[in-house]
Amino acid sequence: MLTAVMGLWIVDTRGNSHRIEHIARLQLRSTLVSTMRDVAMERAISLHRMEDLTDLFERDAEYMHFRAIAEDFIKARDQLLASKDHWQLEADLWDRLKPALNRGAELQNLAAEKILRTDAADNDRELLQQLRPAQIEVRDLLNELMARQKRHMETEIDETLQHRVDSYRLIVFLGSVTLLLTAFMIVLQRRGVKTENAHLEQSRKIRALYETSALPGSTVQEKIVQILKLGCEFLGMAGGKVYRIDADLGLYTVGFSYTRRETGCELASFTQLPFRHLVADLGLQPGRLLAVHDVAQSAYCQDTGADGAFICKLIDVNQQPDGIVAFVDDQSMRQNFTDDEKDLLNLIATWISMSLERLVKERELEDARDMSESANRTKSAFLANMSHELRTPLNAIIGYSELVGEMSQGKIEPEYLEDLRKITRSGKHLLALINDILDVSKIESGKVELHRQSVDVDALLAEVSSTVAPIMEKNANSFTVSWSHELRAIYADPVRLRQILINLLGNAAKFCRRGHVHLKLAVDDVLGFKRLMFSVQDNGMGIAPEKLKNLFKPFTQLHDHAAGDFGGTGLGLAISKRLALLMDGNIDAQSEPGVSTVFTLWIPLVNAYNEHNVYTGEQVHQ
Repeated sequence: MLTAVMGLWIVDTRGNSHRIEHIARLQLRSTLVSTMRDVAMERAISLHRMEDLTDLFERDAEYMHFRAIAEDFIKARDQLLASKDHWQLEADLWDRLKPALNRGAELQNLAAEKILRTDAADNDRELLQQLRPAQIEVRDLLNELMARQKRHMETEIDETLQHRVDSYRLIVFLGSVTLLLTAFMIVLQRRGVKTENAHLEQSRKIRALYETSALPGSTVQEKIVQILKLGCEFLGMAGGKVYRIDADLGLYTVGFSYTRRETGCELASFTQLPFRHLVADLGLQPGRLLAVHDVAQSAYCQDTGADGAFICKLIDVNQQPDGIVAFVDDQSMRQNFTDDEKDLLNLIATWISMSLERLVKERELEDARDMSESANRTKSAFLANMSHELRTPLNAIIGYSELVGEMSQGKIEPEYLEDLRKITRSGKHLLALINDILDVSKIESGKVELHRQSVDVDALLAEVSSTVAPIMEKNANSFTVSWSHELRAIYADPVRLRQILINLLGNAAKFCRRGHVHLKLAVDDVLGFKRLMFSVQDNGMGIAPEKLKNLFKPFTQLHDHAAGDFGGTGLGLAISKRLALLMDGNIDAQSEPGVSTVFTLWIPLVNAYNEHNVYTGEQVHQ
């Protein structure tokens, strides 16, 4: 009978241990699914934030963040797929989730690329209409998967508890045969219950740590402090700290700190301590933790004159010792730290190490971005200075060549006179190139200031039409303007708006011969957001599809032979695009080779006085 009871207790204890380990693995899978859900939502938020950004550098930085967080999703997904526990319970959900994940990721990446390329607004809206349902579907499927895992885990816990109760009853029944066996079995059962409760309590603590580490909406720094808070609670210590190591100076720096109760020896963040003042330095080695339940009796701290207890471990960042995570108390403990408490410290140290690695990578990215912006500003300043230095002699060359040409009329051979005209034309072409480079450098360095004012639409169109008339006549193109809206004035920078329109119309006239160029104005209303649309359409040679994606990059020619046959610097469209963005607008292009090309500029309609959507004619004259 005694052998049967002991065998039953051993089997029961092992079975419960396996069940608890299984529950811990289920919790880890649930944490991985939670991470996938949070990253998917963070990418969606990053995508919308990127869509709202108008600054190119901020948008690039957000795009880098958008790409970087995808690694967290992939890592969690791979870890989840690598675990096969109860896979059959989730197979039907995974069959639905996999295509939804692929579709959502494809749409998110496509949307990000379109935002970077600033594709047509209509295409963006259509893509967003597809993206939002895909994001919602992924979120709902992940939530459903987490709910199923939670129900399964609760069932496992209930079964474990019920199994424990059943075992207890059976053991009591068998032990009732004899008082001796009953007493002996009670002792064994109490020990088993204590062990099981310890395992359940340990599982609860591990779950709390994982939930804190996956808490959405918190920064890495805030999560580290919350982990220290939980560590103090679970270990029964007064405070927890993360010390960063500065080996060159021989100092520890308090990086993160949490105090559960006042002890009289609190240290603020960024406090620095020499190595010899930190008792953990006396016996701590890489890969090991140091646990002292009574400082006064410890071989490491005999000469310190201190009292209390502490437990600590070295943490690595990028496989190099970077600091120490330590929990301390001003009162000694009655017994040594348990294995479960040491396991908790190992888990906390591992998580903090991963968090610090992430912080280091984020700071490296910020430093790289700052260096890139600094280099870009230096380049822009150099181009601006050089442009000013080059324009002075060029103006002199152009002026003197024109003057010599006028004074030499009828006095020199015609071919020499033509050479003078070539000098003048070449000088003006080079001056235009320098002016364009100066505009680009000003935009990149943020030195372009907009001077918004009330602009009469009819006067603007008349001035632009008269400016581009000689360009149209040069290639025998006809030119028309259509505008029938009641709007008579807008609030914008007239100089920059006129510059963009002349650039777009000049391009249309240059690549269209004996054709027609049409400028159309219209007011567009998208969900209450009103825009003024300028569409420049020509029936010229068109633009090849592979050229459209790089159309607005500096020094890009529309055609391979454009520089030789048509002239131009390749900067006009790039400047126009950036000026449109500065005015909170945009430019996009559509083309069918050999048929037509349409460039569309839009700017928001804003009233400077009462922030209504449009300027009316009456408001202009107030």
